[in-house]
Amino acid sequence: MEGKPPENFAPRKPRLAVGYECTPISDAVERCGEPRDVLDATRHYEQFEQDFDLQQSLGVSELRYPAGWDKVLVAPDEYDFEKIAPVIESIRRRGFVPTIDLCHHKVPEKIENGFANPEFPNHLLDFALRFQAAFPFVERYTIINEPAVTALFHSTEVGLWARHKWADVFLNMAEAISTVSRALKEKNPNIRFFQPEPIDHDEAAKNADPKVVAHVRFLREHGRFGMDSLLRGKIDEAHPFFKRLTQRGANAERVLRFQKNPAEPYQKDLDFYVHCFKVWYRNRRGHLTHRINSSPPALSDVITEYKSRLPDVKMGIGETNVRGTVRDRITFFKWVLEQCAIARIERVSWWGLTDAALWGGGNLTRHWRTAQRPDPVGIFTLSDDAARGRLWRREANEFSEIVKGYGNNQISVEDIPAYEFTGELKTVLNRYARNQMKHWRGVHQTETAAAYAQGV
Repeated sequence: MEGKPPENFAPRKPRLAVGYECTPISDAVERCGEPRDVLDATRHYEQFEQDFDLQQSLGVSELRYPAGWDKVLVAPDEYDFEKIAPVIESIRRRGFVPTIDLCHHKVPEKIENGFANPEFPNHLLDFALRFQAAFPFVERYTIINEPAVTALFHSTEVGLWARHKWADVFLNMAEAISTVSRALKEKNPNIRFFQPEPIDHDEAAKNADPKVVAHVRFLREHGRFGMDSLLRGKIDEAHPFFKRLTQRGANAERVLRFQKNPAEPYQKDLDFYVHCFKVWYRNRRGHLTHRINSSPPALSDVITEYKSRLPDVKMGIGETNVRGTVRDRITFFKWVLEQCAIARIERVSWWGLTDAALWGGGNLTRHWRTAQRPDPVGIFTLSDDAARGRLWRREANEFSEIVKGYGNNQISVEDIPAYEFTGELKTVLNRYARNQMKHWRGVHQTETAAAYAQGV
């Protein structure tokens, strides 16, 4: 299938949610002298009422929002919820429907060794119960954002924020999710859980050696579902992921304990970015690595594959965006909505409401960080107002007007215009455009690559 809607297709319109990017900036202490997250950098906490006004104007009531663990933790097991109470109260007063992220990629600095701390599950449990008691109207939670990816970031596997033993971090997070979900459900049976993780699709390069092929086969069959299998109590001694965990130092008894202590049921929120679809190969030094798939499958097909592997789990899109011009984002938005309609996905969350600050380094972000400009991924544009001490102005644009029309039921997916991709996206998204967007008519010429390079 090429991701084109079938004849006489009448999809259910996916509803919209927005996310508030709150990832900790990986080198904030080095660059700023203190820990900061993306919402600090974009001055959201100083302008949250304005941002919520913008969200309300879009006709969007659902949002993913951070619980502010690092903001309210005074000392281990001591909290000051007054620091975030005005923000959470504004969410309640507006009638928004929040999914609260209790832990988004990082543990507060006051908890030594973070995710590798043997007491981490208890620390998160204590915070979760205190938060629920302080804000009982909240009935949707993400306990840990993208736990499988976070385990890589905090272990020797990737080492972005820490270099702990992977199995310790992975199991600590799984135990925390299981324990916290059951405890919150006991407090309020109406509470629902949302478990985000990237929607991965891995392929082996042409003529790849047998070890690369085997690696990809494991990822396709078990790796991307490992956390789900553990949380749902599906891993026994015969399960391939049991071997992966124990070979990396996990205690076998602890792994098997999840069979009797699974997490509460949850919705699987698939986080989609173009780098999620990868091709694995060996580089010139013989090291196993990957690149973005230049001949990707349709997003709708990969969602359908996930549904077939987890048939009793409801799914949504928890995060999606693309770094590019306003019109690049419009075209990508149209395509994601169409693909999700084909796959019968009911909710799509754009990440995030405004442009962001870059939380990690690397080739994909070096240009924007060097220029000290916001990351162009949001619905609303952030414009630097140096006279106000870099208090970023929020500005409407063509994309925000289209999202407003869609969110307020004034336009459909078919009414959203499509433009030719610009800059590096012309290459990165070329096959998507050729194979999955060719049925669109009247694709318009958009800004030049030079305009893209300038951040228009």
